[in-house]
Amino acid sequence: MGTAFWLRWSWRGLRRQLSQVVAIAAIIALGSAIYAGLGSTSVWRRLSLNATFAQLHAHDIEVTTTPGTALPEQRLLAVARRAGGPALSAVEARLVVDLPVRAGRGGAIPAAGTIVGVNLARGVDIDRWQVSAGRDIGLRDANGSAVLLDQHFAAEHALAPQGRMSIAGHGVSYTGTALEPEYLNVNAVVGATIQGAATRAVVYAPITLAQRLAGLPGAANDVIATVRAGADVERVAARMRDALGRLEPEIALSVTVRRDDQAVRALYDEIDSEQRIFDVFALLVLAGAGFAAFNLTRRSVEAQRRDIGIAMALGLPRRQIAIRPLLLAIEVALAGVALGALGGWAIGAWVLAIIRTREPLPVWETPWQWGLFLVAAALGLAIPLCGSAYPTWRAVRVVPTDALLPPHLRTTRHRLSALTRRIALRGSTAARAPLRRITIAPLRSAMTALAMALILAPLLAAFGTTDSMDVTIDTGTRILAGASGDRLLVTLRSAQPADGPVVTAITGSKLVRESALGLDTGGYLIKGRTTIAASIAMVDLANPLVVPADLAGRALEPGGIVISKKAASDLDVRSGDRLILRHPQRVGTGVRLVDSAVPVRAVITSPYRFVAYMDLRDETLMGVAGVVNTATLVARRGVTIGELQRSVASLPGVASALAASSLSGTIANVLALVANLFVIVQVVIGLMAFLVAYNSSKIGSDERARQNATMMAFGIGTARIVLIGVIESLLLGLAGLAVGLGLGLVLVRVIVGSVIPAAVPELATLESVAPWSLLLTALIALAAAVFAPIFTLRRLRTMSLPGTLRYVE
Repeated sequence: MGTAFWLRWSWRGLRRQLSQVVAIAAIIALGSAIYAGLGSTSVWRRLSLNATFAQLHAHDIEVTTTPGTALPEQRLLAVARRAGGPALSAVEARLVVDLPVRAGRGGAIPAAGTIVGVNLARGVDIDRWQVSAGRDIGLRDANGSAVLLDQHFAAEHALAPQGRMSIAGHGVSYTGTALEPEYLNVNAVVGATIQGAATRAVVYAPITLAQRLAGLPGAANDVIATVRAGADVERVAARMRDALGRLEPEIALSVTVRRDDQAVRALYDEIDSEQRIFDVFALLVLAGAGFAAFNLTRRSVEAQRRDIGIAMALGLPRRQIAIRPLLLAIEVALAGVALGALGGWAIGAWVLAIIRTREPLPVWETPWQWGLFLVAAALGLAIPLCGSAYPTWRAVRVVPTDALLPPHLRTTRHRLSALTRRIALRGSTAARAPLRRITIAPLRSAMTALAMALILAPLLAAFGTTDSMDVTIDTGTRILAGASGDRLLVTLRSAQPADGPVVTAITGSKLVRESALGLDTGGYLIKGRTTIAASIAMVDLANPLVVPADLAGRALEPGGIVISKKAASDLDVRSGDRLILRHPQRVGTGVRLVDSAVPVRAVITSPYRFVAYMDLRDETLMGVAGVVNTATLVARRGVTIGELQRSVASLPGVASALAASSLSGTIANVLALVANLFVIVQVVIGLMAFLVAYNSSKIGSDERARQNATMMAFGIGTARIVLIGVIESLLLGLAGLAVGLGLGLVLVRVIVGSVIPAAVPELATLESVAPWSLLLTALIALAAAVFAPIFTLRRLRTMSLPGTLRYVE
């Protein structure tokens, strides 16, 4: 028997079992595709970020003044050049100011604006922007009022590519939307809140316009620079810090390397954190797919035992007999690899489309990830071969007459089946048949149920993780909204005296019913070797308008700090313990970071680790007294929050005025990408559950072909036989569902308790699995189990009873 014979035999078997081969291969393909597709995500995003920074000539070093201060543009530029020396290849000065913005028709969309003023007369060579819609601004706009609007904000509110908007009450025209490397991440922590694409509008404007709007003619507060090729950026930055302290001792200037910038680091950290989460799910899905394919391939070979027995009875050598079932495994493997490559490409494209919608980048690099696909291909080849090798080896070693018998009559059957066959079942033959089929082959039934369970567990885990994120967001939103209804959160451009004209104009407005002042600042909480960043809101700790209601009722004294439960856990401290607070302290006209030992006054249940509170009377710790930079306002009865917002935003000294309710969407957007990508996992797993049930029913039909033919010969209709298969599949599905739900709940606890905290340390995710998630998982499992056996109806109707019942071909 030559190669041509085996090829013909293989082709004949493939045609007979085509649907089975394709279905098992599809399970392998889906598992490997989700592994390769999700695994490619982080590589693509990192390559795209690097390419974006390179193409748009992102800065290497940034020099900024103390918040609220500025220097003459030429003076700041000259100082930066002298400090950097010949190591700098290019230097540009900017004015970056925070001013309230209104966009949309009639100014219906309020936002916290960040105005980036650049010198268009000299040209922009560093941190170039890329216009995504509309027209660019250039030399002709250097002294005008045309600006560019950041694409994140425009896309979030579906704004036209060109239009009118107001900045601090002054009308301007935006000629287009753009992306700029420094503001690819627009999320920013402000006190106990988070601003993002919905509430933060970055505007790129001529520096002369920014100076007019901010009331700072000829001033700049920001310098960006690039270093020459081959120069060490860290060393150049260190030399600039020393030099600036000597050149401008009266003004505090900070020097930041781009890769140490919080917004830039957050972009890369987000890639790593999200990939850790999806790696877990990709491996879970791949493991479930591998086990299911292994079990189904093994059962497929077991279903050919009768053919193997006939071949042995005819005297064929065992090695030649083993070729046919192994050919089936090879066909499954090759089909799985081919479908896996196609599915991986499709899932990768799907993932990329979601990412590009949520995180637009000017440049995208998406090379084929050969390494990941080779690993997936290797698994796709190994699983079916391993699944067929052992049962084939067992099959060719039995006595031919034993192989010709039905499974429950063979002498080599498992001991467990001998015990389960003794279980007494009541009712008619047709009623007992589903349970009897399960008890005759308990190991096979258990493996099938376990395969379904390993598919359903990551499905429930995906649902539960999404539910936990939703509950976490809702909890944070309730804390943010407080007990007083919607409030207006006002941020000032710089710290102002609490009894000064700027603050008095805000709190004394006839539209304000109640107000509370505060001082927001950043800092670091340190305990031993653990250091975490914190956003400290210094307020009246007894006022429920600015702190959670449970905290306001504790009547805490000043002289300590209130931190979140997540921060307390990470620092291993509790109420009454002391920790080190590294905080800014004003010294002369500058600011320095100092360490102070402070007690932990209370621990709150905020899901955000960065949230911390101190009493406003402790502001002397910061080197200031009687100054504030935030105000929380409640409108008078009959006054809408929108009316109050428009009135306050037009006052001098206001950087932003936003309703607390508008910030809740920002928190949801932070996790929106993860939730959207989970949809892919859920769709793939749902399809895999159906394929497992279909294959199990198909292989079971092949295994029981003689039993079905016997029942049909005695007059039992095909509909009744299919019903028996449906009931059997449903029982196995229920068993698999019970195990899968248990494993899924364990996975949710592990993911929420260990994986997410390691991936997203700033978030204390609250574990929760919604009832609808359990119900949806059950519906998917039971629908797959019920409908899959129906597809065997056509095969039953076309079955040849004499051909199926005979023992000898």
